[in-house]
Formats: sequence, structure tokens, C-alpha cells
Amino acid sequence: MKSMLLSFIFITSTFLAACGGGDAGITPMQTTQTRATLSFSAKAVGAPPTAPLQVVRITVKLPLGASIKDVTTAVTGKAGQLDAGTLLYSTLDNTVSFSIMGVEIKLGDVFAEVKCDLASGSSLDANSFKAVNSPLYPFLEMSGFDLVSGSTVNFVNEINIDMAVSLQ
Repeated sequence: MKSMLLSFIFITSTFLAACGGGDAGITPMQTTQTRATLSFSAKAVGAPPTAPLQVVRITVKLPLGASIKDVTTAVTGKAGQLDAGTLLYSTLDNTVSFSIMGVEIKLGDVFAEVKCDLASGSSLDANSFKAVNSPLYPFLEMSGFDLVSGSTVNFVNEINIDMAVSLQ
């Protein structure tokens, strides 16, 4: 009886050892993204503002492992709204700055995109980009011209800039 019990324990432990722990030569599939696209849109905090949003100046921080090779091709504005004279990428603090101006920026529409390269082996996700720009972007200025009052309106407290991140 004792030898049957020992045989049972030996056989059971052999099977259990073979069931787990090893990867049977299967390597996990790794996804390697090489590029990220940041899409920016504006939305009202409360009621929509009475004056149109016409200028957005923004500086966005990129996480470690993300970079821009050529800022003139990496940043695009919709409908020719990008002010090329304001494009700046700083490798010192890994930020990109740009301005969108000249026409009304519609709330909810994407008004600018930034495409950046991701370093090989980096494990960045959307939260990596949002975390370094939260709770605020390093610099943000928004304004418009109120035709009724004839004055410039500061929208920093009335409008939020949303950043959507897609990895390719």
C-alpha cells in the first residue's frame, strides 16, 4: 500500500511539473510601435463661449522615448491654421510648441496633430503621453476676438484642450 501511495505521488508530481512553468518554446508576441500621433481638439468646459476660438498656442511635453526628427513635417494644422513661425522642438526638455491661428477653431474638431517617433524597445502607451502633460500642458494660451465687445477674450478657463494618442 505504501509503495502504491509513493508511486501515485511520484506520477502526480511528474505530471504537475510538466503542466506549468515552461513556455514550451513559445515566445510571446511583442508589438513594437514606431510612431505616435497626438491629435488635439478643443471643448467647452461649460456653456460654449460667445466669441470664436481663434488662437491656440501650446507646448506639449513628450515622454522619454518619444522624439521628433523634423518639426516642420511632424506638426500639422487643419485648414492651413498652423503658424509655421511658431514651430519649435526642444531636445533639451523634449517639448514641441506650436500655434494655430487665423481662422475659427471649431470646438470638437481636431485642429492639430503632432507625429513623433518612438525609440526601439520603448514601452510607451497613451497614458505615457497624457501623464507628462497632466494636469496642465507646460504652456497653453487660447484666445479669440469678440466682435460684439470689440475685445480679445482669454479662453484658458472656458475651454479644455483634449489630446488623443494613437500608436502605430
